[in-house]
Amino acid sequence: EIMDFRRVQFSADIRNIRSQKAIKKLGATKEGVFRANYMDTSGVSRDDVYFSIIHTEWNDIRRNVFKEFI
Repeated sequence: EIMDFRRVQFSADIRNIRSQKAIKKLGATKEGVFRANYMDTSGVSRDDVYFSIIHTEWNDIRRNVFKEFI
C-alpha cells in the first residue's frame, strides 16, 4: 500500500504443491505455468507455476484474508 504496487507476483516449482496451496491461501490468482523456466542442479529443466495479486483485488483480499492485521 505504501509503495502503491500495481502487482505482486509469486512463483513455485510445479512439484511444490504445498507452496502453491500457501500462495493461493494468500488470495493470489494462478496465472499459468512457465515451462522449462529454470534448470535444477542436476541439469533438468523445471517448470514454475506463477500467481499474482493485482491492485484492483487488494482491498478485498486485505479485508478477507488479512483482516486480523487491519
